[in-house]
Amino acid sequence: MHIPQTPKVPLPSIPEAQSHHIQPHNLAIEIIQFCQFRAKSILDHTLLTPRPNS
Repeated sequence: MHIPQTPKVPLPSIPEAQSHHIQPHNLAIEIIQFCQFRAKSILDHTLLTPRPNS
């Protein structure tokens, strides 16, 4: 049985590809810091919001 191949996406030129991968670790650090900031703000909001006594 023949499996149809997925259409190949044209790869970007080498200079363009290099420009996207100069500092991938910096992007990862920014994402982590953003997620930590969001988590902290959500946590602070949850802690500051008075909970109904059940």
